[in-house]
Amino acid sequence: MQYNNTLTKTCDAIHIKNLSVCANDTLLLDSINLSITRGAITALLGASGSGKSLCMRAISNSLPSNLTQICGTISIDNSPMHNASTYISHILQNPQSYFNPLFSIRSHCQETLKVLHKPYDTHHIHRTFKESGFKDTDIESVLNAYPFMLSGGMLQRAMIAIALLREAPFLLADEPTSNLDTHTQEEILATLVKLRDTKHIGILLVTHDMSIVARLADRFYTIQKGKVHTSKREDIILPPKVSKPSPYTPTTPPILEAKEICYAYKEYVFLRCVHTPVLHNVHCVLHKGIHTAIVGPSGCGKSTFAKLLSKILTPQSGEITLDSKPLHTFGRELYTQVQILFQDSLASLNPTLCIFENLIEPLIYLCDIREKSAQLAHITPLLTQLSLSDTILWAYPNMLSGGELQRVCLLRALLLKPRILILDESLSGLDFALQLEVIAFLHTLQETTIICITHDLYLAYRLCKQIIFFPAP
Repeated sequence: MQYNNTLTKTCDAIHIKNLSVCANDTLLLDSINLSITRGAITALLGASGSGKSLCMRAISNSLPSNLTQICGTISIDNSPMHNASTYISHILQNPQSYFNPLFSIRSHCQETLKVLHKPYDTHHIHRTFKESGFKDTDIESVLNAYPFMLSGGMLQRAMIAIALLREAPFLLADEPTSNLDTHTQEEILATLVKLRDTKHIGILLVTHDMSIVARLADRFYTIQKGKVHTSKREDIILPPKVSKPSPYTPTTPPILEAKEICYAYKEYVFLRCVHTPVLHNVHCVLHKGIHTAIVGPSGCGKSTFAKLLSKILTPQSGEITLDSKPLHTFGRELYTQVQILFQDSLASLNPTLCIFENLIEPLIYLCDIREKSAQLAHITPLLTQLSLSDTILWAYPNMLSGGELQRVCLLRALLLKPRILILDESLSGLDFALQLEVIAFLHTLQETTIICITHDLYLAYRLCKQIIFFPAP
């Protein structure tokens, strides 16, 4: 690759042409072609293991030593790029791995400026931290803090601020919101949009989240098995086609109804019992075969409501009925009618049992199916429908990816053929390709009432016919 030191930062775009990367004889990136334009957010959308982060590292010239760029060019305004760090700054998925825990945030700023051969300028540092979303009154305390003293969102914003100290025209953001709560995610995304609009920075946003792409991206590419494709916007934004519409409508008799539900958590502060209200006079009607989303910010009571609907919690006032019968009157038979999936799939499985043993527990204890052949007859078709290999049956939970674990939990719930399936942020850990597959599969469950608890409006519109909004606490 040829290099040129005469380039200035008054550039308009980075062009990657026919970029290929290999490890030994294995091709990891295959003839990548994409462009990153100043003043625009370019998204690179892909599943886990598709090569997104590797592509970003190749662009920033930070490939591991065991990988080799075998062909291709990276250029700025059609001139070969030398010294990528002059033009590109980046932020990582896990800010904890970026910061040295022995140094304060101020020390990290000093180190960055020292590497850039720039003087320490307090005014410049305060300005970049303010541009990254910090309040003026908080900046000094953040600079004096050590990484372990800051939340994930504050660390992410601090990493953005340090990246801005480089004054590079392009920013590579690798899954910048994946480990953050909903409110903080929105703040980080708003910061990226502001940087695009006010500082004319070109941003490459690497993500698996379709909703982010649909809302923010000016252009986007998809990557699969190391190959990048230019995608049409409607491929991501339009909902999947359902081959057969649901025969049920909201006019059919309700299957589950919550009336005037109130719930408050008890906390003991200095030996005094304090009640924290979460839900107040909530009313909800759910019909057979209708997929319903419950959407709202963190802390609004969505998950609490899901636990009330599945009888994990009992409302302090109000009533929940199933087929017009009070929910509290149901015994073991409720578990075959109502199933709930939680966000933390690893915690939902017994780590000392293999996947097969985890799956057959409800078949044994709730359905009295004890023959292995009968158990496999129930499990095998669902493995295929959820794109799971039968080899995972003999693996242990800690050996599977997050996406595989979520689908295993979904499979276990569906083994009981429940009439009501509650998904409590259960699809949020899936990359976009798996999300599409699972959503398409859930659309085939037309006899099942599905309740999807989510903060993701895009997912809600894609999966559900009815949406209920819970307000912020």
